[in-house]
Amino acid sequence: VDADDYQNSLIQIRSAEIAYNEQIDKNYDSRILYDLIKIDSAAYPAQDESLRNEYDLIFIDFPGNLKQEGVTTTYNFIDHLFIPTGTSRMDLDSTLEFASYFKSEVMNERKKCGLDTTVHGFFNRVVKSSIEFKQMYKEKQTLPIPFLDNYITESPVTFQRFVSTINSYQNETHNNYEEFC
Repeated sequence: VDADDYQNSLIQIRSAEIAYNEQIDKNYDSRILYDLIKIDSAAYPAQDESLRNEYDLIFIDFPGNLKQEGVTTTYNFIDHLFIPTGTSRMDLDSTLEFASYFKSEVMNERKKCGLDTTVHGFFNRVVKSSIEFKQMYKEKQTLPIPFLDNYITESPVTFQRFVSTINSYQNETHNNYEEFC
């Protein structure tokens, strides 16, 4: 679900991808791998039950802020939260501040209803040679939320070449997205 009402970047990428592939192959099936649905964050709560009946897994791409209508409410429907973060101290501080809010506001309410939520951070747009990343990766066990061992490296050239919502982005210098997932 692309619930980033103002940006909808996943929907935009998928639309361009479908148009491109349909030009190349008239029999192209745009339903390859998974459905991508645009649902405004404010409308998601009313659709959660029907989506859960139709899909085994639902991934939701949220906006980067909590002020967008419906975002905070929609967080109450999440069983697993994965938070991407950059490797600067400012990025990490922002991520940990959000995680603290999520734990105190959302997870506590879900626990009252007998529901559990797991929270994981992961490093995104990593420059492996940077001192900041090396230090943060070494100390990730000491952070207040667990961080995944795998991370996504920064590679603008490769990313631009293979940007896609359905194809696996291969990154030869570390893990590819399949291994990451």
